This record gives sequence, C-alpha cells and structure tokens, in this order.
Amino acid sequence: NLYNHYASAAGFIRGIDLADGDWKPIVAAAASEMRIIGAKKRDRCALWIQQNGNNWYRRVVEEKPLEPLGKLRIRVPDLEPGKYRITWWDTYAGEITNYPQAAKPRADDPAKHDLLLEYSTARPDIAVRVEKIK
Repeated sequence: NLYNHYASAAGFIRGIDLADGDWKPIVAAAASEMRIIGAKKRDRCALWIQQNGNNWYRRVVEEKPLEPLGKLRIRVPDLEPGKYRITWWDTYAGEITNYPQAAKPRADDPAKHDLLLEYSTARPDIAVRVEKIK
C-alpha cells in the first residue's frame, strides 16, 4: 500500500530526461545533518533532501517519529548565469511551489555562478527541481 509514495516520486521525475548523458551527480553544500541526493546539468538540477537520521531503522525498529528538516540553505555550484524556476516538491503530498531566482556570480571566481536555495519545511524530506528560464 505504498502507491502514494511511488506516485509522488514519479511526479517529481516526470519530464526529466534521465537518459541524457549530461547529468552529473551533485555535491551541494548544506548543513551536515542533511543527506542530499541529486544530479545536475549546467542549466538545471534535481535534488532529494532528507535528514540523515530519518531512515527505515528509526521508523520501523526504534519506532521513533521522523525529524523535520526545518530551515534549508543549500548552495548549488557552477550553474549557467540567468534566472531559474525553483520547484519545491512535497514528497508526501506531491504539492509544488514555484518562484524565480537568479544564479549569482561567485566572489572568488566571477566566471562561475552558484544558486542559493532557501526553504523552510516541517517535513522530514523534500525534493527540489531547478530549471533555467529560457
């Protein structure tokens, strides 16, 4: 009876061409208590963010509630300059929020651009898609 979990994950990756060889694993700077799984290209990325301690063992064996993420602050490095559409994805309800944001030049290397993602949630995990607005 996990259909709603699979439906949410399927909705998140719908429209992402996973066969495109330009996708690279991402290393995003974030607080150490978070696990970030994702991939990026020069003009987009997809991330799944979760509290490190939130796993099946905690939920099933220890029977503890999952910890909320709270305030997120994640730096996505080396994107093309320009405006981006940020789509936060509630991994449980499948709800989305969009807002544009610009990739800013780095102080240490103005030729490279980073995107700072900030969000606050009471959920134990959340996903985000970042796509350059053409």
